[in-house]
Amino acid sequence: MSFLDDDVVGLIANKVCEKDDRKSFSEVCKQWCRVEGLSRSSLEVFHNWPGLPLGALTRFPNVVVLEVKYVRTEADLEFIAQTCPRLESITVHSDIRIESDDIVLGPKSLVALGNGCPQLSRVKLVGREAVGDSGVVALVHSARNLKALVLACDLWISDQALRAIGSASSISTLKLPGSRIKDVELGVLANGTSSISTLELVRCRKITDVGLGFLANGSISKTLKKLVLDGCNKITDSGVQLLRKMCSLERLDLSNCGSRITNAGGVAISAIQTLRELLLVNLQTVSNSTIVALAWNCPNLEILDLRGCQAVTGAGIRAFSGHKCLKRLVLLNLPFHNFNEADLESIALGCPSLESESVLVDNVIKVVHDNTRRVVKFISIFTPSFRLNIEQINLPSDYMHPWTFSSPQGFGGADVSCFYYCSPFASILISFVSWLELVMDTQLLFLVSFMVQVSFVCLTNHVHPTFAAEYLLLLLSAFDGYCSLDFNSLAATVC
Repeated sequence: MSFLDDDVVGLIANKVCEKDDRKSFSEVCKQWCRVEGLSRSSLEVFHNWPGLPLGALTRFPNVVVLEVKYVRTEADLEFIAQTCPRLESITVHSDIRIESDDIVLGPKSLVALGNGCPQLSRVKLVGREAVGDSGVVALVHSARNLKALVLACDLWISDQALRAIGSASSISTLKLPGSRIKDVELGVLANGTSSISTLELVRCRKITDVGLGFLANGSISKTLKKLVLDGCNKITDSGVQLLRKMCSLERLDLSNCGSRITNAGGVAISAIQTLRELLLVNLQTVSNSTIVALAWNCPNLEILDLRGCQAVTGAGIRAFSGHKCLKRLVLLNLPFHNFNEADLESIALGCPSLESESVLVDNVIKVVHDNTRRVVKFISIFTPSFRLNIEQINLPSDYMHPWTFSSPQGFGGADVSCFYYCSPFASILISFVSWLELVMDTQLLFLVSFMVQVSFVCLTNHVHPTFAAEYLLLLLSAFDGYCSLDFNSLAATVC
């Protein structure tokens, strides 16, 4: 193959996309191995205990997207900054297996990253002790082109870090999943001079109505277009009503925020006429009053997710007949008797903007009209496509460990990554029963399917039968009372 020059080999390499194929490509000869490394634009580096194969990075100097698992020292990050100067996006996981109160990434390494990678625009740092205030400040000041910052499940950031972020003119996206920030710290961010347009506070459980007040009344309200409050279970109608002041808000996620958000908050949201996407997943106390208000007052609404909103019925769904902009509507995990094919027909005929297969319903609804089938997509009740609010399951503290669980891509390309606090095995089991609301009408079917899937996971993950039975009992005990079946006795019998 020596008769091919590097440019030709590079053109060939750029046509190879699959991971295994690129590996085979690099094994043809030394030249192909070298050129494949030079042409690589994205890379994921993972190595088990005790450290990273950092020397291998020298083969990939042109990487622009890098994910590293796991970083244990500042020297690791400094080496990355020196070796990959063209980085535009980096995700760094600190080693969660280290039991220590020390910050993994300090100011020195983050300054080296910012200065060594001048084109860096997106940084994601994952881990409880990944970074502290001083590290965030150093990163924000050194990375001049930083546009998106994700600090996942970090326990050490506070007002000092948020003040630096709030004063950074380049940052437009901030995600703090699983953070312990409080209302006062959120107020510091809200009154900054930055132009943040996307703010995600997934499962930030210390945020209350006071924090929402800071967002609604601060300077950030003029620039914020997307606000995600998924799992912030301390907010109520009072805080949600304040969001009406956000004149630029286009996307709002109030999923899994609990029963203290009712129609009072839902109707207030309808006053946000700029709203284009709204997620109300598992808000059990939101009913038709909110849906009707949204249909009448939000002319630009394109995506509405009512998954698990048990009080919504056909009367509310029909309100969107005649809406000019609605493109997607999610009606999964609603009681089967709440709406029927006539309601779907009304939406399909009266809402011409709906896209093909954009109305998602459970497959127990039978539709016979062809014009309705065009816009309706049936989801199997056995498909674990959507997540369950983990707060419904109370596992003992000795089972709780930090773990990242990513849900599927949200509608419209929205990133809906979330943090869950449970063991890896429990995460898998919980994802299997995200359609739990269906047990109200298909209790036995649910139980059989659940047991089969648990057994499959136990076999494929080589879980000891004793531990598997214990997990199963814990989960089923948590479900006891959700419906009339005696889950405890059934689980005990099976186990």
